[in-house]
Amino acid sequence: MKHWDSYWLSTETLSSFAQSNHKDGYQGDVLYFWNGIFEEFQNSASLLDIGCGNGALAVLAEQYPKRFDITAIDAAKIDPIKHFTNNEKVAASLKNIKFFSQMDCEKLNFVDSSFDYLISQFGIEYSDIKQSLSEASRVLKSNGEVIALVHHRNSFITQDCQQGIKVLSQFISKDGLAYKVKSFVEFCSNYRRLEEPTAQEQNEFLAKNENLLQDFKKVQIDLSSEVEQDWFGQLAKNFIPMIVNWRDASMHQIENLIEELINYQLRINEQIKASWSEDERKAIITNMSSDWKKIEIIPKEIDGELFCWVLRAKKR
Repeated sequence: MKHWDSYWLSTETLSSFAQSNHKDGYQGDVLYFWNGIFEEFQNSASLLDIGCGNGALAVLAEQYPKRFDITAIDAAKIDPIKHFTNNEKVAASLKNIKFFSQMDCEKLNFVDSSFDYLISQFGIEYSDIKQSLSEASRVLKSNGEVIALVHHRNSFITQDCQQGIKVLSQFISKDGLAYKVKSFVEFCSNYRRLEEPTAQEQNEFLAKNENLLQDFKKVQIDLSSEVEQDWFGQLAKNFIPMIVNWRDASMHQIENLIEELINYQLRINEQIKASWSEDERKAIITNMSSDWKKIEIIPKEIDGELFCWVLRAKKR
């Protein structure tokens, strides 16, 4: 979980949709969906948010007009409150939520029949779903319900991530752009120590600088889709300043950036792997139907595009 620990402990965002407008909490159709769900809940209902991250869904529930008793867990190390001391509204909500770090949803540390509802936004699918739903049934009260938005194998989110992996590999694979920038930064650190570079040393520097910029242009030209181009732009903007402003670039800076991208790739790969296909949806329903009064998994679209699965399972 180190790549998730690092993300949640260092990222000042409620949601892992960090590159979207969900950084400070869910908005738009996601907000409307969950508000519709919360409207179904009774006042004072006890909720458990599974895979909470920094608390986007739990905060949404806490800020809903009804009053809920909210608990939130994540398998990673989390410390949401520390990130939002300057955001009074979010900080106040976080203080009203009971967070538990490093708790797996396959092994919940709660007594039987503790909660009215288990909720999850892109969290429960990262687990062994058979074990997680079994634990969910154990900690739910009679007629309690699991409600979760789950990554879909064919959603625009998963498709975007698949293209993102392709672009990321151009940066952090062996001899990728990130390592070429690292080599350049190392060269520049030695070059800066020269009091009076010779003409040959100056030419060598200029050649390395120009060749590196050309390497970026070659990779960009070879990318085929607009999505890939967007990914390239987001990634390249972290590296180009190190080439242009080479006097200020440091080995510590580039090494940290490479580590971040490696962790980013791990998270995206896990997200793709966690997404459910149609066959997996059918298998889950077939294997778990006898354990629940009702279980359904249906696709959800946003703006005409496939967004996720909606899982709803009601305890007997």
